[in-house]
Amino acid sequence: MRTRPALAAVLALAAAVLPGGAAGCSGSTCTDTSLAAGPAKASGPSEPLTLKARLTADGKPVAGARVLFGVSLKGPGSYEGSSDHWATTSADGVAQVRLPGGVAALGLSGSRVTGYEVWFQPANPVTGVDYCWSSAKAPLTCGGEACPMRPAP
Repeated sequence: MRTRPALAAVLALAAAVLPGGAAGCSGSTCTDTSLAAGPAKASGPSEPLTLKARLTADGKPVAGARVLFGVSLKGPGSYEGSSDHWATTSADGVAQVRLPGGVAALGLSGSRVTGYEVWFQPANPVTGVDYCWSSAKAPLTCGGEACPMRPAP
Protein backbone atom coordinates (compact mmCIF):
# COMPACT_ATOMS: atom_id res chain seq x y z
CA MET A 1 0.00 0.00 0.00
CA ARG A 2 1.35 3.42 -0.94
CA THR A 3 0.91 6.27 1.52
CA ARG A 4 1.58 9.91 0.86
CA PRO A 5 4.34 11.26 3.17
CA ALA A 6 2.07 14.04 4.47
CA LEU A 7 -0.72 11.57 5.24
CA ALA A 8 1.73 9.26 7.02
CA ALA A 9 2.93 12.20 9.13
CA VAL A 10 -0.64 13.17 10.05
CA LEU A 11 -1.46 9.59 11.03
CA ALA A 12 1.71 9.34 13.13
CA LEU A 13 0.89 12.64 14.85
CA ALA A 14 -2.70 11.49 15.50
CA ALA A 15 -1.41 8.26 17.03
CA ALA A 16 0.93 10.22 19.28
CA VAL A 17 -1.48 13.02 20.26
CA LEU A 18 -4.98 11.56 20.30
CA PRO A 19 -5.94 9.61 23.38
CA GLY A 20 -5.86 5.95 22.38
CA GLY A 21 -4.04 6.75 19.11
CA ALA A 22 -5.71 6.84 15.74
CA ALA A 23 -8.24 4.18 16.70
CA GLY A 24 -10.65 6.82 17.99
CA CYS A 25 -10.72 5.80 21.66
CA SER A 26 -9.64 7.46 24.87
CA GLY A 27 -8.34 4.21 26.35
CA SER A 28 -6.50 1.16 25.07
CA THR A 29 -9.75 -0.48 24.00
CA CYS A 30 -12.96 0.77 22.54
CA THR A 31 -16.40 -0.63 21.77
CA ASP A 32 -16.79 -1.56 18.10
CA THR A 33 -19.40 0.38 16.16
CA SER A 34 -21.16 -0.14 12.87
CA LEU A 35 -22.39 2.70 10.70
CA ALA A 36 -24.90 1.87 7.96
CA ALA A 37 -25.99 4.18 5.14
CA GLY A 38 -28.39 3.15 2.41
CA PRO A 39 -28.75 4.39 -1.16
CA ALA A 40 -30.24 7.89 -1.38
CA LYS A 41 -32.62 8.72 -4.20
CA ALA A 42 -33.60 12.29 -5.02
CA SER A 43 -36.62 12.59 -7.29
CA GLY A 44 -34.75 15.37 -9.12
CA PRO A 45 -31.58 17.47 -8.71
CA SER A 46 -33.43 20.43 -7.14
CA GLU A 47 -35.79 18.36 -5.00
CA PRO A 48 -35.27 18.24 -1.21
CA LEU A 49 -33.30 15.22 -0.09
CA THR A 50 -32.71 13.58 3.29
CA LEU A 51 -29.61 11.46 3.92
CA LYS A 52 -29.73 8.94 6.77
CA ALA A 53 -27.30 6.69 8.59
CA ARG A 54 -27.68 4.38 11.60
CA LEU A 55 -24.98 3.91 14.24
CA THR A 56 -24.98 0.79 16.39
CA ALA A 57 -22.68 -0.93 18.88
CA ASP A 58 -23.20 -4.63 19.60
CA GLY A 59 -26.41 -4.41 17.54
CA LYS A 60 -27.88 -1.67 19.77
CA PRO A 61 -28.44 1.95 18.68
CA VAL A 62 -25.96 4.59 19.82
CA ALA A 63 -27.78 7.82 20.76
CA GLY A 64 -26.25 11.28 21.07
CA ALA A 65 -23.30 10.69 18.74
CA ARG A 66 -22.21 13.27 16.18
CA VAL A 67 -21.62 11.92 12.70
CA LEU A 68 -20.35 13.68 9.60
CA PHE A 69 -22.07 13.30 6.23
CA GLY A 70 -19.98 14.15 3.18
CA VAL A 71 -21.69 14.39 -0.20
CA SER A 72 -18.99 13.41 -2.75
CA LEU A 73 -18.40 15.84 -5.62
CA LYS A 74 -16.25 15.51 -8.77
CA GLY A 75 -15.23 17.97 -11.49
CA PRO A 76 -14.68 20.41 -13.09
CA GLY A 77 -11.18 19.42 -14.13
CA SER A 78 -9.46 17.45 -11.40
CA TYR A 79 -11.62 18.87 -8.59
CA GLU A 80 -12.73 16.34 -5.98
CA GLY A 81 -14.35 17.39 -2.73
CA SER A 82 -17.36 17.08 -0.53
CA SER A 83 -20.18 19.11 0.92
CA ASP A 84 -20.03 18.33 4.64
CA HIS A 85 -22.92 18.30 7.11
CA TRP A 86 -23.05 17.27 10.79
CA ALA A 87 -25.93 15.47 12.52
CA THR A 88 -26.51 13.84 15.91
CA THR A 89 -27.98 10.36 16.31
CA SER A 90 -31.42 10.00 17.88
CA ALA A 91 -32.53 7.37 20.41
CA ASP A 92 -32.82 4.82 17.57
CA GLY A 93 -29.23 5.53 16.45
CA VAL A 94 -30.31 7.35 13.28
CA ALA A 95 -28.70 10.59 12.15
CA GLN A 96 -30.14 12.51 9.25
CA VAL A 97 -29.28 15.55 7.18
CA ARG A 98 -31.88 17.39 5.12
CA LEU A 99 -30.74 19.14 1.95
CA PRO A 100 -33.66 21.47 1.11
CA GLY A 101 -32.15 22.62 -2.20
CA GLY A 102 -31.27 19.09 -3.26
CA VAL A 103 -27.99 18.19 -4.89
CA ALA A 104 -28.27 21.16 -7.29
CA ALA A 105 -27.40 23.47 -4.37
CA LEU A 106 -24.12 21.66 -3.64
CA GLY A 107 -20.65 22.06 -5.10
CA LEU A 108 -19.09 24.16 -7.79
CA SER A 109 -20.47 24.88 -11.23
CA GLY A 110 -19.61 21.92 -13.40
CA SER A 111 -19.38 19.49 -10.48
CA ARG A 112 -21.35 16.27 -10.16
CA VAL A 113 -22.61 14.49 -7.04
CA THR A 114 -21.35 10.90 -7.02
CA GLY A 115 -22.56 9.55 -3.66
CA TYR A 116 -22.13 10.17 0.03
CA GLU A 117 -20.07 8.96 2.96
CA VAL A 118 -20.72 9.05 6.69
CA TRP A 119 -18.05 9.04 9.42
CA PHE A 120 -18.22 8.50 13.16
CA GLN A 121 -14.87 9.52 14.65
CA PRO A 122 -15.31 10.20 18.36
CA ALA A 123 -12.55 12.09 20.14
CA ASN A 124 -14.35 11.73 23.47
CA PRO A 125 -16.67 9.17 25.07
CA VAL A 126 -20.35 9.29 24.11
CA THR A 127 -22.62 8.90 27.14
CA GLY A 128 -19.61 7.59 29.07
CA VAL A 129 -18.61 4.91 26.54
CA ASP A 130 -15.45 4.88 24.40
CA TYR A 131 -16.55 3.93 20.89
CA CYS A 132 -14.35 3.00 17.94
CA TRP A 133 -14.44 4.85 14.64
CA SER A 134 -16.62 3.62 11.80
CA SER A 135 -17.73 4.79 8.38
CA ALA A 136 -20.07 3.93 5.54
CA LYS A 137 -20.46 4.84 1.88
CA ALA A 138 -23.60 4.81 -0.28
CA PRO A 139 -24.72 5.86 -3.76
CA LEU A 140 -26.88 8.92 -4.40
CA THR A 141 -29.01 9.16 -7.54
CA CYS A 142 -31.38 11.72 -9.05
CA GLY A 143 -34.58 10.46 -10.61
CA GLY A 144 -33.17 6.92 -10.66
CA GLU A 145 -30.08 7.96 -12.68
CA ALA A 146 -26.71 9.54 -12.02
CA CYS A 147 -27.14 13.12 -10.80
CA PRO A 148 -26.50 15.70 -13.53
CA MET A 149 -23.61 18.10 -13.54
CA ARG A 150 -24.31 21.41 -11.79
CA PRO A 151 -24.75 24.03 -14.52
CA ALA A 152 -22.81 27.28 -14.65
CA PRO A 153 -24.73 30.28 -13.26
